[in-house]
Amino acid sequence: MITVILALAVVATIGTVGATLAVRSTQSSGLVQLSGQVTDLSNAGLAQGVSYLQTNSLATLAATSEAAAETVTTAEGSYVFWVEPIAPWPDNTPAVYRVHSTGLQGTGAREATVDVSLTPFEGVPFGVFGRNVALGGSSVVVDQSVFSTGCIGGRAPGSITGTDLYRGIPAAAHSSNHVSETNQQPSAPVDCPRDESIHNGAAQQTDPFVSLPCNPLYQYDHDNAGGPVGGTPCDGLPVENTSLIQDKADLRRMFGLSEGLTAEQVEALEEAARSQGNYTTSASPGIGWYGFGADPAHSVYFYDLEASDGRVDLKDFAGSRWVDTGSGTCDDESLVIVIKGASGRFNGNIDLRASVFLIPKGGTAGGDEGDWDKGNGTAGLIGNLSGDDVDLRGNGEVRLDECAVATVSPALFVTRTENYRELDN
Repeated sequence: MITVILALAVVATIGTVGATLAVRSTQSSGLVQLSGQVTDLSNAGLAQGVSYLQTNSLATLAATSEAAAETVTTAEGSYVFWVEPIAPWPDNTPAVYRVHSTGLQGTGAREATVDVSLTPFEGVPFGVFGRNVALGGSSVVVDQSVFSTGCIGGRAPGSITGTDLYRGIPAAAHSSNHVSETNQQPSAPVDCPRDESIHNGAAQQTDPFVSLPCNPLYQYDHDNAGGPVGGTPCDGLPVENTSLIQDKADLRRMFGLSEGLTAEQVEALEEAARSQGNYTTSASPGIGWYGFGADPAHSVYFYDLEASDGRVDLKDFAGSRWVDTGSGTCDDESLVIVIKGASGRFNGNIDLRASVFLIPKGGTAGGDEGDWDKGNGTAGLIGNLSGDDVDLRGNGEVRLDECAVATVSPALFVTRTENYRELDN
């Protein structure tokens, strides 16, 4: 009898232990499940923070703090995310931001962070860039520099003014060929004669066979006829203390440039435009095209004219949200215009905030496509301009301001994530 009672007691004890273990197992499983769910929620917040950085300009993030955190509720729970500037644009390249996110479900919470670095497309020629550039007339380039692998003609005092806001140096002309005061058609010749260079003695009314690296009228300009300026009135130049650019490679090295966009960069911008409904094969798509002032605020327009002829006139953007009204406010919006296989120009009397890239047909320089043609009127482009042969003669203006630098299109940045951290609360 005693044996039976002891046996029943052992069975009962085992049953109790088993039940306890089962409860604990269920609780543990529930905790694991909850932990996984809040982790997923916090990761969703990180993804949304990264997406925000990829689709908005960085201008509004300089002073972002946890007080600006956004809460998103889902069927599974909620998450709270915000973006902390670590090394903000435009003072840092790459710019670095930290996305904070907390996933919440019931009593469970999981905080995570990830660092996001944003670097402008490598080599993008921020400024005015052309295989040849023609200055002249009453046109002026303000607060940005002019770059060329060929001739920069029509140089005159006052044709390039202010500070290159992208680089923090005086705005100037920089060519791996020559900079000349002589008015030149932008496509012929490709090269300015050396004896017409601003760094040749003839241009400075002295010995035409002598190179004079310092031209006080254009002391910050560079070309292939320049040289070291130490001990001259130009001594102390901000770029290597020389007025010499030896060749294309030297131009790219000194200013971090490429000759226009790479094929991969063009493809990325085409994909962005297609996703926004802003891709067209017509030079004049008309007002029925989804654009000319519609959302999104940060837009890419892609004119693919490889299979056709035509010339795009930016006056079509009159009345759009990107026209500068002179109000003095800096709106969080940007516009990128890519013209592939055709030329472009800007007639009219409006100021447009945009970055414009012209791509020669087949990517080969030297044809009539990919050129920026001389416009009529007093139109002003606030942003960078890159093309094959760039004709700026006339009455227009290409300029930068602090707002244009702060609101560089997110489509022109490469985004990388690193330093993922997870922290239980």
